[in-house]
Amino acid sequence: MRLEHDIMQIDFEKQIGVSRVEDGQIITEFRERDDESVRSHHSACCKWVGEAPHKTCVEICLE
Repeated sequence: MRLEHDIMQIDFEKQIGVSRVEDGQIITEFRERDDESVRSHHSACCKWVGEAPHKTCVEICLE
């Protein structure tokens, strides 16, 4: 998480990681949370941050 925040300047309040497997590698792209492709996909959350009840999904796993 430090790499994403400190080096890549990912704002997890506004963006979410979307992961997929491609050629034996896990590829993660960061998209805006209100992006239609993120909102319409019914995949499971792979990574959470925060404490309940304020947990936030920061990465969605695509099948």
